[in-house]
Amino acid sequence: MQFASILLFAFLLCLSYFNCDSRDTITADNVISKRETLVSAGEIFELGFFTTKSDDGESKDYVGIWYKVSPETVVWVANKNKSIPISAEVLVMAIDDDGNLKVLDSTRNSYFSTDLVTSSSSNLKHTAKLLDSGNLVLIDDLSGKRLWQSFDNPTDTFLPGMKMDDRLKLTAWRIAQKDPSPGNYMFRLNQEGNSEYTIFQRLVLHWKGSAPAASANPFSFSELPSIVADMLTNFSKESSPNIDYSYTRLLMNSSGEIQLFKWYDNSGWFLRWSEPQGPCGVFNTCGKFGICNSKKMSRCKCLPGFDPASPDDWMAGNFLDGCSKKLDSTCDKKSEFGTFLNMYSMKFEKPYRSYSEAKSEDDCRRECLNYCQCVAYSYGEEHKEPLRGSSSSNTVYRCSIWTSDLNNLQENYTDGFNLSVRVEISDIEVTRRDCLPCGPNVIPYPLSSQPHCGDPLYYSFSCNNSTGEVNFRTLNGSYPVIDIVKENRTFVIQVDAENVCDTKKPVTQVVWINKSLPFHQINCDNSKLQKVSNEMQIMWELPPEPTCTTLVDCEDWPNSSCNNTGQGQRRCMCNQYYKWDGSILNCTNAKEMLLGNRLPENESSCKYLITDDDKKQIDVPFFNLKSILAATDNFSDANKLGRGGFGPVYKGKFPQGQEMAVKRLSSYSGQGAEEFKNEVMLIAKLQHRNLVRLLGYCIEANEKILLYEYMPNKSLDTFIFDHTLSQLLDWKIRFDIILGIARGLLYLHHDSRLRIIHRDLKASNILLDEEMNAKISDFGLARIVEGKSIEANTQKIVGTYGYLSPEYALEGLFSIKSDVFAFGVVVLEIISGKRNLEPFEARNLLGHAWKVWMENKALDMMDPILVETCIENEALKCINVALLCVQEDSGDRPTMSNVIIMLGSESMALPRPNQPAFVTRRNTASTSSSSSYKPYTADSNNELTITVGEGR
Repeated sequence: MQFASILLFAFLLCLSYFNCDSRDTITADNVISKRETLVSAGEIFELGFFTTKSDDGESKDYVGIWYKVSPETVVWVANKNKSIPISAEVLVMAIDDDGNLKVLDSTRNSYFSTDLVTSSSSNLKHTAKLLDSGNLVLIDDLSGKRLWQSFDNPTDTFLPGMKMDDRLKLTAWRIAQKDPSPGNYMFRLNQEGNSEYTIFQRLVLHWKGSAPAASANPFSFSELPSIVADMLTNFSKESSPNIDYSYTRLLMNSSGEIQLFKWYDNSGWFLRWSEPQGPCGVFNTCGKFGICNSKKMSRCKCLPGFDPASPDDWMAGNFLDGCSKKLDSTCDKKSEFGTFLNMYSMKFEKPYRSYSEAKSEDDCRRECLNYCQCVAYSYGEEHKEPLRGSSSSNTVYRCSIWTSDLNNLQENYTDGFNLSVRVEISDIEVTRRDCLPCGPNVIPYPLSSQPHCGDPLYYSFSCNNSTGEVNFRTLNGSYPVIDIVKENRTFVIQVDAENVCDTKKPVTQVVWINKSLPFHQINCDNSKLQKVSNEMQIMWELPPEPTCTTLVDCEDWPNSSCNNTGQGQRRCMCNQYYKWDGSILNCTNAKEMLLGNRLPENESSCKYLITDDDKKQIDVPFFNLKSILAATDNFSDANKLGRGGFGPVYKGKFPQGQEMAVKRLSSYSGQGAEEFKNEVMLIAKLQHRNLVRLLGYCIEANEKILLYEYMPNKSLDTFIFDHTLSQLLDWKIRFDIILGIARGLLYLHHDSRLRIIHRDLKASNILLDEEMNAKISDFGLARIVEGKSIEANTQKIVGTYGYLSPEYALEGLFSIKSDVFAFGVVVLEIISGKRNLEPFEARNLLGHAWKVWMENKALDMMDPILVETCIENEALKCINVALLCVQEDSGDRPTMSNVIIMLGSESMALPRPNQPAFVTRRNTASTSSSSSYKPYTADSNNELTITVGEGR
């Protein structure tokens, strides 16, 4: 043996007592201990052991290379896949008997090896050396050949002198500065070649870029600056000969960005470049046929003629499924004229086919029309390398067409290309008065960007045809329009002033809108979730009848005729018995509007109207089915908000612009009629700011429908269980929601004219209005208890597993304390951001909360998003109250009046809770909405029907 183990570690022990001169090599005769380092000759890089500490306080050792600057910047990790426990007593980096460079402990357990297959020759002599380039090399002493080098085995950092080839890849740390094990992102050369580079998030393409003019493909975008491209190719092109590359590094970070850093003595590491830039830089962030614009509040929008493929996901901010066409297009190959939407400065994926022989854009357009499958074309200049002997570049025009999905669309892209997308006339022109789109921006009626389209009263917009940008003209200037939402009659402009939403100055001091125009700013406080300092949201008023000159101009508006208004103007005035409704841009039967969508008097409707036990008709409007179908577009998926326990919920928009949530009882539900009548009767008698308001109902044919006030922020579970949306709920908002739910329950249990037990309180039944106020909904399972009674029995146990109190689930006994139990579960979910049934080892959320409470680590269960905004004493108080509410014995649980007092007190000493019920996790894999479960009492016939609800 070259070096017996016992001698190796004896030598190591000896070294620990002496100061040795710094060196840059490891040989068979010396080693690097945990207390030593290698330093490159120019003292640029250092190699040695370093320690990281995780969020839970656990420390681990690694061997790495770092820049010898302060703070130390690690560029390579030897044992990234196998950390060294802090308990390891003796550590060494040495050349072992087999010639490999290894990291070993006192038991010869290996944490890293160069894994070379070597001969067993006794003349085997290798040396490891740290170079000034940051490269650690293993050299054969006899031949001088490099047997292995760290440059061929990088972690997350690329250094000058390395070369990005098909085998090389940079893998991000799992957690920056804490865990160097392989993370979610990987940077490498695109396997398709063409000097393109990619970042993958595991198996999903996250970003793609290329070197300048690196590909014959004209749609390869030059996202890499020359300094980066030169580094990646090891300066093979030397297009940046005057740049100093010392102390320069490329980092694949754990957030999915490839970053270029440069060290400056006066300021440390400076970020010079990174990709992807913003959300639109992520590959295909808006999915197929979706356009990304990072300046817009909504970020993603569908091309005209397309709708979100998954409306619920789209509303929640998940755009990956992209968009799908509203209607199947018809194709006429013989047509010389097609309808194309022209967009400018666009980024997009490479085309299906290119035709360099096209002589003009008309030729390119006709080429697209020859294919029924053609969805878009692009025609533009392509600059090639100068011809030999010529000083000028060779410019050709290329026609490209797409016959499949359009992906990775981004508008307002610097050095982008023109793109013409094939659309139907109906996709961009609802009526003949609609203005033509401006690039991808549809300008809906009545807005006007030209003198002869839209409504003249709304002629305050202009279109830049070269860029596809829309501007809003005012008395003091023109402002870019960054979003238009037809459904809400709003648009957003970008202004120069800061803190528009918070300014106390009149709006006219920021944007001078002529008071005679039909526009007004929306109060920023109406949308807490969309406050942007330099954006202003403006609403347009409902328009009058369309202007006209002849009867033909009114053909798009049935039941109207072109008549004088008496003000020197002709408009499409509604005929007799009809009245103009600006919210739907049509003439509507005046009698229906007058009745406000209630059931007409001449219909026999008495049998449909709900009465209470005294046979008195309840004071809730009855809506006819026809008006509800019109308001929800025949219960279209585009208007679907979600699904509750008894059926789907839709957004309905009624005449005069009123919006409601329309709850449609599923026809297959066996729980319908009684619960339906119960909910109508109950809510009609309840009035509280923390209870959802019932606006109407409908019983017609086989339909049973409830109409509620519309909650734009949907339900609580939509936010707290979503990693992205939950960031919008800071501690103050969550604490206010907890108080709101408590006040609503207090009203139900004590303060209303009736004593009501909800029986299905859960996160999805807490709705949030535009101010994020909590409102309790879904009273289909609620029960009234007599007089001062606070409990009752039932033979049919209904509710949602995870929120049911033990006495109700097992014995059929429900009370106000059943609601208190569910309240405690909801509070713990709000604080943790986790569902009660999520696994925590062998526990559910209640068990986990109890465990950390008993360990005096209650705040460990808190959602990490709340760390910066949390008020610790309030959070601990809420956890304490929640655990009091979920105690197994209902008699130990507080009433809601006591809960309100405890939450509102700053100095009150709270009782110590007993162990909660149901602390272990139950296997619910087979649970469904129709599942039943028998309690443990042998002679009981109780049945538990579990409702599975979704946010709406």
